[in-house]
Parts: sequence; C-alpha cells; structure tokens
Amino acid sequence: MWVAPLPPDFLLLEFLSNSQHSTAPVQPPSTTTVISELNKDLATLALDEPSDSTERIFDESLGDEEDEGDNSVNTDVAQKETEELEAKALSENHQWLKTTLAQIVNDTTSRLKILCCYKDGHFWVRRQDPVFVLKHAALYLLPIFVWLPHYLPGHPDSFKCECGAKLILHGYNNNPIARRVSTLAGQDYFLLTNCFLGCGKHYQGSNPWIISQLPEFLRRVFPACLSTRGGLDMSELDVMKATFAGHSGTDPFSKMVPAFSKFEDPLGYAGYAILQDYVYDLVFSSSRSH
Repeated sequence: MWVAPLPPDFLLLEFLSNSQHSTAPVQPPSTTTVISELNKDLATLALDEPSDSTERIFDESLGDEEDEGDNSVNTDVAQKETEELEAKALSENHQWLKTTLAQIVNDTTSRLKILCCYKDGHFWVRRQDPVFVLKHAALYLLPIFVWLPHYLPGHPDSFKCECGAKLILHGYNNNPIARRVSTLAGQDYFLLTNCFLGCGKHYQGSNPWIISQLPEFLRRVFPACLSTRGGLDMSELDVMKATFAGHSGTDPFSKMVPAFSKFEDPLGYAGYAILQDYVYDLVFSSSRSH
C-alpha cells in the first residue's frame, strides 16, 4: 500500500524532537542492507508493469465504436454546427477559398513547386486592400446608422403622444434625409430615422420622447446626441463632458479633433465643419436631458 510522504517541515520537527531526547549517535545502515532494500523496491515496481506493452497505446477506433446509438443525436448536432460554420457554396468567401486553393494547386504542380506566399516570405494569403480595388468615390461613402424604432426587437405595440394618444407612422425625412454625426476618430456617419405623427405634432424616431418608450437595452445602443441637422457621437460627447468638467474649456478637446480637408477638395469633407458654439450647445443640451 502506498503511503504519502511526510512534508519536509514535519520531518524537520520530528528530527529536532528526537535529537532533544537522544544524544546517542545514529549508526548508518550497512551497504548490504541498502542493496537488499533497493532490490525489494525494484521487484515491487516490476509487478506493477503491464504484461503487454500495447496496453499503453490509445486506439482512436475504440472510442468511435462505443455507444454509437447513444451518441447519434449529438453527432448529428455537431455535424450541423460544423456545416453552418463553413463558407456557403455561393458566398464570396467560398469563391475566395476556391480561387486560393486553385492557386495553391497550380503552384505546387508547377515546375518550381513553390507557393507564391512562401516565396514572398510569409504564411498568409490576403485579399487586396480596398484602396486598390474600389473607385475613389466609393471609399468616401459614409456608413449609415438606420434607426427605425417600430422595427426594433422589444419595441412597444404602439408609441404614445405626450397627450396619451397613439402615434401613427408618417414617412421619412427628406431635408435632410439623414443627419451627419461627428465622431472623435473623424469617421463620421449618417443617422437615418423615420417620423411619427401625433395630435398636431411630429416626432422623429430619434426624439428622446420616442426613445424613452423603448426598453433600456435599446435606449443604451442609440449612438448620438442630435440637433436639427447634425449630431455628435456619444463617445465624443463623453470625452467633452469630462474635459469641460475639469474646467479645461474647449482647447484640449479641439486638439483631438482631426483637421478638416480644404473646402475645395472633392474627396474630403467638402466644406463640412463643426462650429465651437454648436459643440458647446449640444454638450449642455445632452447634460440637461440626462
């Protein structure tokens, strides 16, 4: 029977205790005794060895044969999940994989038998950068954030006017169609929403009154603080609030805003700029609403 060895601290205490009660010198065991004890230990270890060395080899086929009937459902689920993760046959990624594989086959069956990517000194096969693929105009199209409250998951059955009456859908904006939202990183976007009609009053889908009727998880994802024709991204607004709260004014924040391109540059902002007063008003308007 195997007995766990005593910890070193316990052995040290036992040694000190014994040394206090006995001062007689301890005779070391003879060489014959040591050799005899070692032979006994080796004989014991030999009994523990497996009789057949093949017992140490793991056969993967054994695991596949066990409980095939019980695991059939789990196997089908795993197979389905694997297929869902694979690129679809008609997808762009599938075509990209087919093209890459054809190139690899061509490289490995050519006379030189050298993969193009290995020849260039790396493992990766990457797509071309969009700068070299798309037309210049397409690179400057801003993303559009679509905010239609009545299509969002978890929306109420109907939106209410401030008087309690039911609001009705009233189309979309046309001037402007969407409001441009400024961000701290300079990657602006458009926010597009719809209109509601109440008792003689129009509401934008981005109106705080409309947003307040949505569940909290939807209210939190609304990205901007808007004015009549523009807006500031919430991340930008949070930085400005912290800057203003420290009595630093607008100067530190203005240094974070990327410089605008020339007004005559057709590929830049094309004359779009934010005034300091506009930023100031939006910050304090947002603070009052919260």
